[in-house]
Amino acid sequence: MIRNYLGFPRGISGMRLAQRARMQALRFGARFFVGLPVEELEAGDAHTVVLKDGSRVQGRAVVVASGASYPRLGVDSIEGFVGRGVNYGAATSVARDLTGRVVYVVGGGNSAGQAAAHLSRFAKSVTLVIRRDSLTVTPAAAGSPRRSPATTRGSC
Repeated sequence: MIRNYLGFPRGISGMRLAQRARMQALRFGARFFVGLPVEELEAGDAHTVVLKDGSRVQGRAVVVASGASYPRLGVDSIEGFVGRGVNYGAATSVARDLTGRVVYVVGGGNSAGQAAAHLSRFAKSVTLVIRRDSLTVTPAAAGSPRRSPATTRGSC
């Protein structure tokens, strides 16, 4: 949830904000090409995106949205469990699967706080494991995980 974006006093989810931006861009004639593997980008007055199949798409502007990558914990023994109980940045997609379960979120920043707050609506309990000396999540960004009855805080 984005709570500090102008024009949304109650906040807005990143997904909803992106949907609204897309709708507005479509009204102005933007075209979207999603999920196409790209081979190269040729810059010029009209930029050209060369796709893997050889076809070409041209435009005055090109926006590359390549997704997010999350820092790994660096614990070799858990890498084999990624996608099978260990997830990175997947709180919204796995939340319903965690209904009634005991959940641990590692991190003490805004992303971890938001994940803990969201997961606490589904899980039996959520423990926020903080690897630093203190919790750095802002209450506005996390919806105050400190106050959720299903959320506890631990450190290592």
